[in-house]
Amino acid sequence: MNDNEAPAFSVGENGLSINEPIAPEKREPIEAPKNDKPKSGLIIKLVIAILAVGLIAFAATQIDYVAVVDNMKATGYEPSADMAALINDLSLTSDGERIMNATRPELQEAEEFNQNCNNGKDGSSTLGCYSGSRIYIYNIARVDLDGIRQVTLAHEFLHAVWERMSDSERNELKEPIESIYDTNEDIRKQADLYRTDERINELHSFIGSQVSPNNMPAVLRDHYAKYFSEHSKLATFYNRYHSIFEEAEKRASELKEQITEHREKINEMKETYTRNNADLSQDISDFNSRARTGGFGSEEEFITQRQALVQRQTVQRQEYQNLVDYINETNSLISAYNDNALRSSDLYKSIDSNIKQPDSPTAQ
Repeated sequence: MNDNEAPAFSVGENGLSINEPIAPEKREPIEAPKNDKPKSGLIIKLVIAILAVGLIAFAATQIDYVAVVDNMKATGYEPSADMAALINDLSLTSDGERIMNATRPELQEAEEFNQNCNNGKDGSSTLGCYSGSRIYIYNIARVDLDGIRQVTLAHEFLHAVWERMSDSERNELKEPIESIYDTNEDIRKQADLYRTDERINELHSFIGSQVSPNNMPAVLRDHYAKYFSEHSKLATFYNRYHSIFEEAEKRASELKEQITEHREKINEMKETYTRNNADLSQDISDFNSRARTGGFGSEEEFITQRQALVQRQTVQRQEYQNLVDYINETNSLISAYNDNALRSSDLYKSIDSNIKQPDSPTAQ
């Protein structure tokens, strides 16, 4: 092969190979090209790269700062068996568990709960609170209100989530939150009890702990899914105990309507009976007067009119019995209304930590 002739290449199993190797005497050491230019460009590039890495590391530190603080707050926290069961019921994600543990949630009886939550100071009563970065839950142990503690815990937990969100994150959720407020009467009635400056925060907690994700805009579903792996469970818990209160209220409304209708009909029946009875009494008096003075032309006329009066008297007695029966039926409705009112009152008292509860708070 000539010195100026390029070697031939061929393709083999191991890729490209030179058919004719370069002769050893032709191999000469290759010297690095001299570069007299200053190395400032390289130095600048290295500095920029180092700064970029530093900025990335700083940003990562900023992003993880909340998590680091949360983990520090959770150090040494061991929930009670009951609280651990409630937390487990919420099916939290890893981020959710981190935030929950950082709040060191605690189930408390009335006296301690009222102190930590300032409960009853303004005449109101709460089921839980997020105070001083801690969650406190009133220990409502009624078996017929199963789910109320889980929903309360989720509600307060979402206040901790809201506290950790940036303004931009909150603003992104504001419109979909307001859309649910506009269309969900139950949520609206609860949120309207709060001051305007608290409303969005409270709505975020109410919606997240009570509304099924199927009834939410996608942006809210995605938001809550960051913290609950089975978010739909919360709506099930809420409906389970809330239906007890709803049924009591619905029953009270139905009974009240029936009692009102019955009372109106009783007044009508009384007026009719009183009028008919007066007419019958007068006709009987007239009949007796005619009988004493021979006012009938024949015995047949006497018997006919007497039978008519006896028939009217029978009808009048039945009207009276109908009135009595209807009054008794109305009294039964009133009794049912009062029983329902007592049960409803008992339900509300059982969740009010300002009221001394019986030794055994479980439902009978």
